[in-house]
Amino acid sequence: LMSKGLVKSIEKCIDAELTDYQQDEAIPFFLRKTGFRLIDENNSILIKLLKKTQEYDVEIHFNARMPDAIKTEEDEKNAQDENYQPEQSVDFKVLLKKPGTKEGLIYECYTRNSSIWCENVMMIENTDDFISNIDMMNRSFYRGPGFFTLDKMLQDAISDHFRGLGLTDDLGLFLEVYS
Repeated sequence: LMSKGLVKSIEKCIDAELTDYQQDEAIPFFLRKTGFRLIDENNSILIKLLKKTQEYDVEIHFNARMPDAIKTEEDEKNAQDENYQPEQSVDFKVLLKKPGTKEGLIYECYTRNSSIWCENVMMIENTDDFISNIDMMNRSFYRGPGFFTLDKMLQDAISDHFRGLGLTDDLGLFLEVYS
């Protein structure tokens, strides 16, 4: 199926990656500071952060992604400027459920330059079924109201609740760097 030369080249690249890879020192610091447990399995792009609080089991689901490639002459010019900071963004989902129950809330979120933004809020009766299909979700599934269509007081309450669970700009930065 593949030539021996191609296989050998791929194996060399994988060996180099495994040999040269050094985990960012900020990762264990973030995990200790926030109490999240990182689940990053080989052969999967799905990454999870798990945490138990007195009130909730918190799960954060996001995907590994390829680094952004320089696309235009302007991007290439900006990349040479040492003060240039490209915009970072990661899509992720937050699942909150009471321990011992199957029902919970799913928040579809994204980061933008480390800040966390919520797009949708969904109430789910069986989070086990939902989570097992999280990567298969499509736009035909009702995703709940748009966050910014909610009453401003409710938006503020959800934002305060997020901060109380440790869903802060530190998490946003972690997601952008780790993914």
